[in-house]
Amino acid sequence: MLKDWKKKFSLLAILLSGEVCALPDIPSFMDCADIIFNAGFQDDSQSSNGTGGLTGRQTMTLFSQGANREYYIYVPSTYDSQKPLPLMIAWHGQAGAGTSQLNAELTRNFWQTTSEENNFIVLAQAGSDDSTGSWLPALDYAILNDVFLHMWSLYKVERTRIYGHGFSAGAHLMHDYVLSNSDEFAGYVISAGTLVAFAGTNAPMNALRPVALYISIGLTDPWHDTVIQEQNFFLNAGWVENQNYWLEVFNGGHQLDINVPDNSWGKLCMFSKLQ
Repeated sequence: MLKDWKKKFSLLAILLSGEVCALPDIPSFMDCADIIFNAGFQDDSQSSNGTGGLTGRQTMTLFSQGANREYYIYVPSTYDSQKPLPLMIAWHGQAGAGTSQLNAELTRNFWQTTSEENNFIVLAQAGSDDSTGSWLPALDYAILNDVFLHMWSLYKVERTRIYGHGFSAGAHLMHDYVLSNSDEFAGYVISAGTLVAFAGTNAPMNALRPVALYISIGLTDPWHDTVIQEQNFFLNAGWVENQNYWLEVFNGGHQLDINVPDNSWGKLCMFSKLQ
């Protein structure tokens, strides 16, 4: 109940500020509590063609890049095969040899409650570097492209509302993947990740558009100072603080903040790749 009142207060504040702007009439936005609709005759939804698929926790298998690959999804119980849902891609951090599959499952589970409450699908990919429990960028990017096609064939996904989340090593790469494909993403979330670790500090400037971004970093995380400094690379490239760029610092170290799913989704859910 308190959460609902906070959303109503936030909406009233936006209305009073005069900052209301027209948004595309995409059916999947109906589940975003903070969205402001401007009714019209257009429908800018870009739905995938899948109409089947099971709800709940699922382990998916496909043949990709020369081998069988498993990835993990959560589909909310309210899934309606006639209505496209947003999709959150989640990438785990590095945790040692042989840990990728388990970490992918745990990453999927990390988002499950927020997924169920807000009606979007979570997809957790497992990194291909078995020796470190981490990622092989070129290979894993190619696998993700195959995973997308697999999901499009099975579920009705709102392709204007694809989001990403990465933690640690997964976050370093998520910066790179999203900023290199910013015209395909509605927004993304970075937990304990940096530009300098992989994407490079020019990545924001080279992006086609300032895709909405929520960053979470622990106060005692070794990457903390770097993340704070990197804020300028985004702001100088066209991102606007507290409009499509948020940086949250929490009391903790190099770890996932348990509040990230709810806090980030509350900010990013109102964005599509059309904005």
